[in-house]
Amino acid sequence: MTSNSVFHEFEVDKAIITDLIHSQNGTISTALRDFVRSVLTLQDLNHSNTTPY
Repeated sequence: MTSNSVFHEFEVDKAIITDLIHSQNGTISTALRDFVRSVLTLQDLNHSNTTPY
């Protein structure tokens, strides 16, 4: 299986994560919900791109 995905690692200072969330008009709970939704979507995409053997 070949992947055209590119992964760029980056870090965010833990002290500003809450400020980043609030600056996007969000809350901690909506950020967690969106994170979980993104993870589930990524898992679905990964499973749909695999070829069964």
